[in-house]
Amino acid sequence: MIGLEARWAFVLLPALAVGCGDEAPQGGGADAARAYRPLRDMATYTLPEDAQTPDVEGAGGTGAVDADPAGGSPADAAPVDDAAPPEAEDAGAPPEDLDAERPPRPIDAEPPEPEPDAAVPPPRPDAAVPPGPVVPEACQRALDAARFDFEAGPQGFGHRIMDDVDANWPLDPWEHGRATVGPGACVDGGRCWATGLDENLVQCQRAELRSPAIDLDACAGQRIEMVFDHWYAFWAGTDGFSEWYDGGTVEAGTIGEFFEVLAPEVYPGTIAINPSIGFGYSCVDANNFYVDGLPGFVLESDGWEEVRMPLGRLAGAGPFAFRFAYATGVSAETRDPDESQALSPPGWFIDRIRFEVR
Repeated sequence: MIGLEARWAFVLLPALAVGCGDEAPQGGGADAARAYRPLRDMATYTLPEDAQTPDVEGAGGTGAVDADPAGGSPADAAPVDDAAPPEAEDAGAPPEDLDAERPPRPIDAEPPEPEPDAAVPPPRPDAAVPPGPVVPEACQRALDAARFDFEAGPQGFGHRIMDDVDANWPLDPWEHGRATVGPGACVDGGRCWATGLDENLVQCQRAELRSPAIDLDACAGQRIEMVFDHWYAFWAGTDGFSEWYDGGTVEAGTIGEFFEVLAPEVYPGTIAINPSIGFGYSCVDANNFYVDGLPGFVLESDGWEEVRMPLGRLAGAGPFAFRFAYATGVSAETRDPDESQALSPPGWFIDRIRFEVR
């Protein structure tokens, strides 16, 4: 695998074979997009220096939602071997589908905190720190059960492609283990989930990493946030007419309901997948990217970042699940996955998922 730098240059006149779809909507954020406009007549594009954004196992099949409590590590999990080389530890089949083929709706987020009164003076440096929220004991137990550090294993998470395409193409790269590309290591140096622990992304992928069932009913009435650490770098470019942004989003839903975008106000841009680039190059089943047009994480993070997403109405609404869903479009003029990978950035790395009372 080729060496990585802080920014990547990506060849644009691009990519894969098999089936075209409708043109994807533009997105990615106006400031980031503006940097590409002077380069539209060139064949190579470089991510802008000022584009700052907030911070596998084999393919899994479809299965039922894990009814066991989430967050616990398997009792017979092997101890972590710090000397072990990078490896993938397959989580098996993901939980049952919660989604259907209709556009996701944003989950109702809680209203922002009111602005502080300008007349109130700031606290003195020696003032006592106010106590945090009082968390009922039953709620704290539920929160403790829904902590995922992935050190002892996948902890009930599963992965799969987000459509029924039967194609000889690596569409689902999610892996659990030790990372060696991208950030070079998981956030705490141990194990995490990634769209490739030791290899870059391949164009025209679309896959999800899905949680087991989470039950926070004991926290009904509390203001709960989902918190996780991530590192990401996704391809972006232009074909002279539209600007394209590979990326990922986080969706959630109660069991038996549709997945919806979680905390849409958190994302730095809009995902816009490039399904084809002419000259016979197009992605397999280009209509099934799912995340195209949704708020998402695009371009690249500023190192490992902590993300906080209000659960809104999901807290106390019954067992729910969430997923990290992403897609890549045509980014290089090749039908060879390995060659495509050599021209792509590292992707998405997820670690230390937990839930906290605000």
